[in-house]
Amino acid sequence: MGVLDILRFIVQHPIGRKHPLRNVADFARWQLASRVAPGPILMDWIGGIRVAVERGMAGITGSLYVGLHEPSEMGFALHLLRPGDLLLDVGANVGSYTLLGGGVAGATVHAFEPVAQTYERLLRNVRLNNLEGRVTCHPLVVGAAPGVVRMQTHRDAMNRVMTQGESLAGSTEVAMTTLDLHLPNTSPTLIKIDVEGFELSVLEGAHTSLSRAAAVVIEVSQHREAVLAALHSAGLTPITYDAMTRTVTAHPEPRFTRGGNTLFVRDVDWARERCRTAPRTVIKGVSL
Repeated sequence: MGVLDILRFIVQHPIGRKHPLRNVADFARWQLASRVAPGPILMDWIGGIRVAVERGMAGITGSLYVGLHEPSEMGFALHLLRPGDLLLDVGANVGSYTLLGGGVAGATVHAFEPVAQTYERLLRNVRLNNLEGRVTCHPLVVGAAPGVVRMQTHRDAMNRVMTQGESLAGSTEVAMTTLDLHLPNTSPTLIKIDVEGFELSVLEGAHTSLSRAAAVVIEVSQHREAVLAALHSAGLTPITYDAMTRTVTAHPEPRFTRGGNTLFVRDVDWARERCRTAPRTVIKGVSL
């Protein structure tokens, strides 16, 4: 994303546009600091959470500019989760949703991140915020069956499971599990899935977990009809969420946000009440 694209993202973002000059200044400061610092920079995020940030971390740097990089989905997670709830963060990357759920909302989290370097960054952020007692990290791919797959390692948040016949450069073998086998007898409040095209495989290994889930945030980039059919057959209803007004709206068909994300809940009225009564958090000078 170029500089003009980032500036446009900031001033059009529902949180970022509330104080655009300040947020653009934060962007400029980060660009300067990240070019001078020899390693990761510790940055304050929200709710007392700190993150170790390096150049190229697109998702977390976006959140530093505007508070919540994905305002609808991240705002929904923030408002839905409570202490004692369970978040399954599948494709955790460096831990944006893990830190929101475990650090700000106080939920228990199981975070899955298969790329070794990214997994170490996830662990670093968990330890930085003293969340080891609440967050468990797993260096595993989540899929349809246990086994071993080959994973890209050089594309940051865009790393994905590779298909047969692709070049092996910039990849490594990683163990794969399923949600149902790895976390049996659990009832997740929220399952977040961001796995760059592997989402159908995740759902195929999560029939029980999905049937017990209260809500799902999922990026759908491949096999869209099959993914949506799996969510529908699990009894989940597509919704949109306006984090600024805390409005949950049910739809007969999913409404995809920027990046292909969409939200599902089991009980729309329950989700509305949960989000309506969530504690307020100040994010980039905005009470959300």
